[in-house]
Amino acid sequence: MEIRRIQEHEITAVQEILPEQWNPNLTGLYRTYRNSDRFQPLVAVERGTIAAYGQALIFGDTAWLGSISVRRESRRRGIGQRITEELIDRCYSRGASSIHLMATDAGEPLYRKLGFVDDTLYLFYSGRYHGPVNGNIHPIEERDRDSVLDISRRVTGEERDAMLDEYLHTGYKYCDDAHRITGFFLPEFGNGLVLAMDDDSGRELLKYKHSGGNTLSVLSEENEIGVEFLEAMDFQRMNSSKRMYLGACREWYPDKTFSRGATYAG
Repeated sequence: MEIRRIQEHEITAVQEILPEQWNPNLTGLYRTYRNSDRFQPLVAVERGTIAAYGQALIFGDTAWLGSISVRRESRRRGIGQRITEELIDRCYSRGASSIHLMATDAGEPLYRKLGFVDDTLYLFYSGRYHGPVNGNIHPIEERDRDSVLDISRRVTGEERDAMLDEYLHTGYKYCDDAHRITGFFLPEFGNGLVLAMDDDSGRELLKYKHSGGNTLSVLSEENEIGVEFLEAMDFQRMNSSKRMYLGACREWYPDKTFSRGATYAG
């Protein structure tokens, strides 16, 4: 069996082995990062057939694994472990000291075996908001870039500037009464990323998000304000998933993450 970087013509075959509900934008990721060593999309090939897929995105000294899946016919033979170990090795060799992932129930035992430990539990809520939205929410402008990305770095503890840049032009900011940006919403990044430095900003951005086309928000159980708000709005809790990490414990603020963006950068 060979584990190597995916080729573009193989993306369709890989999509067939990934669960439909994951809704991975593999084509978009590949085309955005095809020439970047920070993106490691790997396939395990056995007798000319793709048996498994997994990817890593590396942000300086942090990394995220995602979309790890094994073809049904190839399961229970250690292929998932082999491709995960290869991804981990590539992350470490490229400078990451902390590796994160979102674990499915099926994948959690393997990740624990490899040394991953619990970080937090993400809760999935679905619903629509039909009330008024706050007038302090405006489109993100070019001049706002540094302020928005500074919030991202402070909340996540990660350097995601290059990835978020392409989504800023369709994003929204929340400004407090002193005209300072205290939160933002990127509707086109995954399920719609919402980060805020205070509870009021987070709540108002969630209202704005769910008044439009976005109906799913995923936030940590530690964000008690966000959870209480969504449940008070009678949003339906759909699912839960563990965020896990390997290596150094990264300082971040789950209580300021009002909706994580995508599983490959939770």
